[in-house]
Amino acid sequence: MTENLGNLLFMYGAQNIFKDATGSDMQSLTVTRQPECQLIIYPCANQINPAVRSLSYNKKFFESQKTPFILLGLGTQINQPADFAEIDISPLIHSLHSSTIDYLKYVAINGKGIGVRGPWSQFMFKAITGIEPKITTCPSLFANRAPSSALAGLLESRYNGLKSGKKMLNRIAVHPQHGSAYQSEYHKASERFLWNLAKTTNGALYVVNGPSSFFSLARNRLFEKMHYANYRSLCAFLEPEIPYDEVLGTLIQNSIAFPGVLGWLDWLSTCDLCIGKRIHGAIAAMQAGCPAVLITHDSRTKELASQASVPSITISDLEEIVSVCHSGDALHHILERIEFDSSDWIAKRESARHATIDMICSNGFSDLLDDNFINPSER
Repeated sequence: MTENLGNLLFMYGAQNIFKDATGSDMQSLTVTRQPECQLIIYPCANQINPAVRSLSYNKKFFESQKTPFILLGLGTQINQPADFAEIDISPLIHSLHSSTIDYLKYVAINGKGIGVRGPWSQFMFKAITGIEPKITTCPSLFANRAPSSALAGLLESRYNGLKSGKKMLNRIAVHPQHGSAYQSEYHKASERFLWNLAKTTNGALYVVNGPSSFFSLARNRLFEKMHYANYRSLCAFLEPEIPYDEVLGTLIQNSIAFPGVLGWLDWLSTCDLCIGKRIHGAIAAMQAGCPAVLITHDSRTKELASQASVPSITISDLEEIVSVCHSGDALHHILERIEFDSSDWIAKRESARHATIDMICSNGFSDLLDDNFINPSER
């Protein structure tokens, strides 16, 4: 179990790409040898990031391995300039910690394949290392083993039902970014909108993730005093005018948490809509056949939403809507604005699949690929 469902979804998708793949706690970097493994598949997340200061440990991990490795899902957490191919990005590179630069150059030379999230991450990685990685987006796109055309057909039908008003919203998955890092003025309107939607809409539930304090809250385990400061901080941020105990009780009543990815996907398959700020919440919903709307709030979510063809609105667009609408009316206006392009969704998913296959095969690991990933079937 992990506190981050996005990590679980990543590993689950990767296990659908490779034969006999098994998950490991790679984030802790406690494994010193993988003697029975033919290949280490390493989830990277937002490593091209000025805030990251500890990638020397990652480099030491790979240096300690005799097993070859590939990196998937590498992303950039630096705001993307509109004309990034035409400007001097050296100041952006200089904003990165030296351990990040050393690590990226090491994996570029020694890795058996580097898969990045999108064009901006590809551009930054090449600018730093001189080596152009593959755009493989994220393994979470393959949490569902169905062919792209079949899954896109289901999604198109359900999106059309929502936009036409013929489909009732009986169950809504709300994925907030509720951690302390997001309790800021920039996130205030969007976080309060999502909370009010979960609180006031029949069938809507507030899906909580890490840290463990919020996971415990959703499972009604409020016995650790160390968590109380986190609860008070979140309650005061969401509803500063309401007494803490009242907000906390509503949080417990309207929240849900999942210890594993399969339960999460199964529940999402019963939802009529997923809306929120967690990119892997939106991807998981779509892999489960549930229409999703992502509220993009940084370069990472914008890049992945574009590359995975996830219908989205920006955080500023949402603020504009909620400034004049109540949560229920705001949701109606949001659904009016978004579009699901099934052809683009198929093209993006197939591009990621073929890029992943090409990267694995060109490095001599074709025998490790799952047969259904190479030739998806309707089974």
